[in-house]
Amino acid sequence: MEAFLMEKANAKVIIGPVDLNTAAVTGARFPVNGYNRISFLIAVAAGTTILSRTFTLRQHNAASSGTSKDLSGTNPYYHKVNAAAVFTKVEPTVAAAAYDFLTLVGDNKALIVLEVLAEDLDVNGDFNYVSVDSADSGAASLGMVLAVGHADSKPAYGQSDI
Repeated sequence: MEAFLMEKANAKVIIGPVDLNTAAVTGARFPVNGYNRISFLIAVAAGTTILSRTFTLRQHNAASSGTSKDLSGTNPYYHKVNAAAVFTKVEPTVAAAAYDFLTLVGDNKALIVLEVLAEDLDVNGDFNYVSVDSADSGAASLGMVLAVGHADSKPAYGQSDI
């Protein structure tokens, strides 16, 4: 029998729902221990004259306080903008921690999925928590970020070959 999502994954609200225009938003931390993949589901509402759609992956060595630093990677990300029915896969050509989705999303609503693999973290520095921070959008725009920890290596969307 196939397992239900929450029987093989864990989820936590990292940001919001909140108006991303209030200022930069620091996301809550999600523990990587026990998971080999963390998916960040970023949902942004439509807005008017949005100036920024920037999200930054971060890694931490403690559940709170401790040391934090950017988490650069080249993992593919996925997006649905406006009425798109399927995810579009984007493979970055350079490592980055900050993703500026303004050109991609503009003033439209969107669902974006960023993923972090356990091996992406600085394990020598004992970094075992991840988060996403959001820049000030520059105009009213509701948004939220949900983290989902996966204990298996299958993506949670129809992009796998199986």
